[in-house]
Amino acid sequence: MNFELLKTALLLLGVSLSVQAEIPTSENQKYIDQIISFHVKSGFTSIKDIEEITISAVEDNSFEKEFSKKWIKTRIKQAQVRVLSQSKNWIVPTDVTRLIKAFDELNQEGIIAFHNAGYTTSDGYDNIREVLQVRKKKHIKVSTGYCFYHQQDLERAMDADMAILYLSFGSVNNGDEKKSIKIGKQIVKVLQKYHFKINWNQTQDKKIEILNFKWENLYDSTIDLSEDAQIERLTS
Repeated sequence: MNFELLKTALLLLGVSLSVQAEIPTSENQKYIDQIISFHVKSGFTSIKDIEEITISAVEDNSFEKEFSKKWIKTRIKQAQVRVLSQSKNWIVPTDVTRLIKAFDELNQEGIIAFHNAGYTTSDGYDNIREVLQVRKKKHIKVSTGYCFYHQQDLERAMDADMAILYLSFGSVNNGDEKKSIKIGKQIVKVLQKYHFKINWNQTQDKKIEILNFKWENLYDSTIDLSEDAQIERLTS
């Protein structure tokens, strides 16, 4: 059959025909792609670890018949290529680079500053408590306060429509409002030193907001910001 004649006939009947029909992306694929995209864009996870995380997600959801390991590796590579291409237009130092330096300075000043501390605020507090407990056992000088952001905060920062990174903070002496506000002011002072625009009403009940935050970060094996690595550094 002559395809061009068939296409012309269908067009005359008011029927549009796409030469290459697109196969709709399934909800399962969108879910897996979101996992891959998040970990590649975060810049916290090696390609090998992203593969393991994605394969685990596929197995946990019984998606093995839909997504092979080869397919997963291909999607990760595609996501990595996209980010690498975008990075050519990044202004350096990036917001993430400056944030890492700001957190390093806060840690030197006695405030536990923790990156990507679990998935929720509760997870973040668990990480801070673990650091404090280990420091106490090792007789290391206890910090005066803490600040952190978690994965949900990170996801919001990655959203171009939001572009805000929220920081939880407080005094290690829970319930001491004056000390928590003092810690908050110290955190803001350091962040502003690194040219971040801040929104905070100077109360312990509101998170510190870093405005217009662009999450631009490439994985660097020399900067390990995994939870275990951070806890080890903060307790040594």
